[in-house]
Amino acid sequence: MDFSAYPEFEASFQQKYGELFACYPHASMMIEKQLRLTEAAETDTALANMRKLARSRFGRRLRARLASLLLRKPTRSSSGVCYLQLPRFDGLNSRIEDYLRSRKMAALPKDHRWLMPHQRTLNLVATSGSALRQFMSRAIASGVQAPLQDSALMERMERDAVRNRDGVTKLMTRWDIRLIIADGDSLPHLRVIGSVAKRRGCPFIVLAHGYAQNPKLISLAPIHADYLLTWTEQQAEDIRAVLPSAQRSKVLCFGYPKDLSEPSSLADSLLIVWHPTRQDDLVEQVRELRAVIDQYAADGFKVRLRFHPKEDRHTEFLHELDREVEISNEVLETALQRAAVVIGSRSSALVEAAMSGIPTYQLERYAREVPCEFTEVLGQNKDGSTLSRSKQEPPFASRFEFDRFAGFLDRLLAGS
Repeated sequence: MDFSAYPEFEASFQQKYGELFACYPHASMMIEKQLRLTEAAETDTALANMRKLARSRFGRRLRARLASLLLRKPTRSSSGVCYLQLPRFDGLNSRIEDYLRSRKMAALPKDHRWLMPHQRTLNLVATSGSALRQFMSRAIASGVQAPLQDSALMERMERDAVRNRDGVTKLMTRWDIRLIIADGDSLPHLRVIGSVAKRRGCPFIVLAHGYAQNPKLISLAPIHADYLLTWTEQQAEDIRAVLPSAQRSKVLCFGYPKDLSEPSSLADSLLIVWHPTRQDDLVEQVRELRAVIDQYAADGFKVRLRFHPKEDRHTEFLHELDREVEISNEVLETALQRAAVVIGSRSSALVEAAMSGIPTYQLERYAREVPCEFTEVLGQNKDGSTLSRSKQEPPFASRFEFDRFAGFLDRLLAGS
């Protein structure tokens, strides 16, 4: 993957916002990701994120405040607690929890009988205060530059962020949090938690939440955590190549971290997955695939379309196909088990399908810009009769070496 656009993007971003970040170092942690998305022209994603951050959630914040006063250190954690947030890595998550128990540690609880659970409480304490929500509301209405010019709002957000940092410090101390493993470090709550972890000497490890495909490394770089784990060694090499020398040693790979899906013997569908940014882009993709879709439908296969979880469901384009298309709403693992073939534009799901041995194809024009390892390129002249439909041997790629990862954790914990 070519990430050569990153250094120039980073230099331009720092030139534009460096002075602002120096004036408001804590407030900047709350808004930096949305500024990067905006500068990278990822407008739809930025707006979706800002709408979430602009919600009031007054009741939840009151519950978080109450829980922050009452919750104590989790039991059975004589050697400390780990903040563990890997929602899409069930198998790895389970093995890490086993590792923690073997070291007399515990994962920070995600549920509680009466109070808001520890992890959600910490996340909300990290982003409390009204200034962030006001900033995002104004950014949605008038663009991000408008609230940036409001010095009173920025100063208030700075004070909120400092207070949040102090609140997170108290909780991490009381709960004896000694390790953080998460699927990102760029969201506001993780920026605040990460800043406290750095001050406390608490190791912070990020496992990339997906297969890196953004040429400007949005959400991945700069790396605020201590380490970034990629899905493949090739991705690690490609990212190291464009990072400043001081950050290159942070990028590691212990192998492919996801569970492999086992396709069913009754796989009955052509699964189309993608990550559209505009409705007209999606329509054009469907037109390109019409011959493939027609061939599979004629052979009795169901045609199923899966949207990215964060994308709007643009269903009004379906008339372009002149046939029935089923929208896939189940979890990805289930969708892959039902798939005889997977086709898409740019999505981590393509890599996950290929790693499970499902014939997987990426549209040619996307493969030129954001190629996915292990997939085949689907040229515009191909139709469904030319595609393989039988389960294949998974491509050679290192499976996650958990024993080596456990040794890595042992060394980090011994030095913290």
